[in-house]
Order: sequence, then structure tokens, then C-alpha cells
Amino acid sequence: MKSILLMTFMMAAAVSTAGQTAAGPATQCTVKVAPVIRGLRLGMTTDEVLTIFPGSRDQENIKAALTPNTSFPRYGITNFSLFPGEYAGKERFAGVSSIGFIFVDAHLVRYAVHYARPPWPHVEDFINKLAAALKLPSAESWTKEPDYRKLDCDGFRVSASVNVNNPGATVTVASTDDPYKVQTERRTAAEDEERRAFKP
Repeated sequence: MKSILLMTFMMAAAVSTAGQTAAGPATQCTVKVAPVIRGLRLGMTTDEVLTIFPGSRDQENIKAALTPNTSFPRYGITNFSLFPGEYAGKERFAGVSSIGFIFVDAHLVRYAVHYARPPWPHVEDFINKLAAALKLPSAESWTKEPDYRKLDCDGFRVSASVNVNNPGATVTVASTDDPYKVQTERRTAAEDEERRAFKP
């Protein structure tokens, strides 16, 4: 259930890439390099990510996610969630309950880190803690969306939300290239080719 909720948030962040109207002012982000959170960074390979979580590649859900996927139905898109508390070296991810990952052609293009605690009455407080630690602009520079805040920078986006019903918060770091748009374009091209090659 946790992984479903986390991936739902990541999908919601993907939808916003299409260009929703901002609900508040935002300052242009001058940060040139995407933040690194607990050693995770955009562009890492699946092998590099899984090495951080010893034994993860032996889990059935990870094995299934890593099966060859360049064609139907995933077209190079891989996604899965990990729960750091289940692996050796979990101290590195103290306070993190789960992390969702999306890869394109085995390279990380989006990850969402969910913190179970502490509770955050205001998302701005969470953002300012992130900003101080990750060297990002403070909350007033982030764009307001109905359920989260986002910071658009050159080549990447950072999104943040807090859970108003339960303690916890989520930060998502993503490439500005939408993986599901890539998937759709590849599927369309493959289906076009199938129709061209079809013989009654």
C-alpha cells in the first residue's frame, strides 16, 4: 500500500509537468545541478541504485521490474519502490520510510523520498529544511500547486508535499523529461511499425 501511495505521488508530479497554471509566484531557479539526497542522484543506473540496498535485486518484485523491457508494454521504463529499513546499511536512510524510483533505459530520471516523521503542519517549513540542506531556494521561490509545491530549475524539478492527515512528507527529484511521454512516443512508434508490417 505504501508503494502504491508513493508511486501515485510520483505520477501526480508527472502530470504537473504538462504545465498547470501556477497558484502563486515563483522565482527563477538558478541552481544548475540537481540535489543529491542520501547518495541518490539523477542519472544513476539501476545497478548503482540497487547496490546501495544490499539484497534488493533478489526480491521477486525487483526481479520482475528488471526483466528486459525495451518493447511492449514498458518500452524502457522501469519503476519500483524500496523500503530502506529492510536492508543492511539502513542507518544511511534513518527517517526514510520508502523511496520510489523511475528509470528510462536503466538510468534514474525520478525518485521520491518519503519521510514517515516528523509531522509538518506547513509545507513551507518542510521546504525550508530541504532548502537549507540541499542548497535550494527557500519556500517563497517555489510554485504553489493544490497539493504540493514545486521548484523548476534548468533540467530538473524538485517537488515537496506534506501529509495533512498523518505525520510525514515527500520530496521528489525529477528530470524535466517526462518518462511517460517517452514511453507513449515509443509505444506509438512501435504500433505504427506493427501496422505497416501487418499482413492480412
